[in-house]
Amino acid sequence: LAEQRPLVLIVDDAGWADRSSLTWVHYLAQRIEELPLTLVLASRPREPGAAHDLLDRLLAHPSALVLEPPPLTAAAVEHVVRDRLPQADAEFCAACAAATEGNPFLVRELLSTLIHSGVDPVAEEAPGVARIAPDAVLRAVIDRLSRLPRAATAVAHAAAVLGHEAPLRHVAALSGLQLSEAAGAADL
Repeated sequence: LAEQRPLVLIVDDAGWADRSSLTWVHYLAQRIEELPLTLVLASRPREPGAAHDLLDRLLAHPSALVLEPPPLTAAAVEHVVRDRLPQADAEFCAACAAATEGNPFLVRELLSTLIHSGVDPVAEEAPGVARIAPDAVLRAVIDRLSRLPRAATAVAHAAAVLGHEAPLRHVAALSGLQLSEAAGAADL
């Protein structure tokens, strides 16, 4: 196809691609400068179960341009919230931004849950926004955890109980792991 006219090949969720497919994409990338072809890959960083060595080699390719979008700003989250809830108070929008830390997926899912639950987008509801756990986010977290080794799941459970500020030694103790094993699991 590229011989007939310039071509764009898009690979979404490259972190979920099987090793054979990524090997082929890597092979193609080594010859890309000879072809009228643009290769676009989208991937989350360090997706569990991914062929990280191949993704890392693709990222390190001399012609690769790596784009890492930053989190949405508070103003951008406010814009997204008001797109779905035009009458939303500024305090409510700020609570949505704080609860999601600007993660677009979390913003979308939080809004869906808030709307479905009938929460009014007013300042009085802002303190409760952080306690809302969107079902889609819970399913995504459970799915990701299911693909990790048991030690990583144990660390995730312990961290959920102790909180994100808990020292690793406490997480290791609660999860029943040695500190070095808990550190590796936490990286996952």
